[in-house]
Amino acid sequence: MKEIIFEVKHLSYTVESILNIEMDTIEHTLLEEINFQLYKNEIIGIVGENGAGKSTLCKLLAGIDAPSKGEILLESQNILEYSPQWKVHRDIAMVFQNIDEQFIGTSCREDVFLYLANFGFSEEEIELRLLDVAKELQVDTLLDSPLSELSGGQKQLLAIVEVLALKPKVLILDEPTARLDEINETIVLEQLEKIVAKKQVSIILVSHKMSELKHTDRILALANKRIEHNLFSNQFLTQYELLDYYHLDVSPMVEITHYLQKNDVALPLPKDLSMSAFMHNIRAVFKEGENDLS
Repeated sequence: MKEIIFEVKHLSYTVESILNIEMDTIEHTLLEEINFQLYKNEIIGIVGENGAGKSTLCKLLAGIDAPSKGEILLESQNILEYSPQWKVHRDIAMVFQNIDEQFIGTSCREDVFLYLANFGFSEEEIELRLLDVAKELQVDTLLDSPLSELSGGQKQLLAIVEVLALKPKVLILDEPTARLDEINETIVLEQLEKIVAKKQVSIILVSHKMSELKHTDRILALANKRIEHNLFSNQFLTQYELLDYYHLDVSPMVEITHYLQKNDVALPLPKDLSMSAFMHNIRAVFKEGENDLS
């Protein structure tokens, strides 16, 4: 039986805005009745259009902002009841969409030492953790480079190094490879899969990229302030209508399947995005057609 490590119950988030110089205010509900579970060693993706509340949700899940209603439970404990509160940020780490919000030091090494020292790690332990992750992501030569001189992609890689060095129980990634080229994106995604395989972390991944979403186990889709869909990734990523509705890339196999279905060819949805699954369905349809002719 799967073990639940992280659970969100009836979460809502409301903010106030000022209407006039008399300081009258109005409430805006950004998220309401958010419910989902994250299992141990699972990767879930979160998708939704711009303005759907994905980044807002991430900050709530990471304990950066507090929900207006509801509970966020890590290993059955409400994160708002952690004592001391800083322990939340040791167990739940986040890589921000705006990567410049991630750093306070002048270099990655300085930033990691400042960050992890707050959680009581010794200098020796911090150095070991930092080098271990940096070598895996092939950025150990950048650790002492001034952050101001690095590209957005390099800083994004180093931000991922920083949170992985912490070894959190839950890792929240808000568009983690948005500034990376294809080679570095592959390195990061493969490393994340290795960490999950070693039963070291569970991941919440916000993305609109098929190359990232295909690494997830489940996908949650945000719309109308709620989670409208919660499906296994193979189910979500093979449904043309869902991909089109959320403005996500449609794989050629799914697009061809959709086109043939519209033209009365009884081609079932592929069970996943692999060419073998697609060709299995194609062969089945042709075989059925041959049987009909005979």
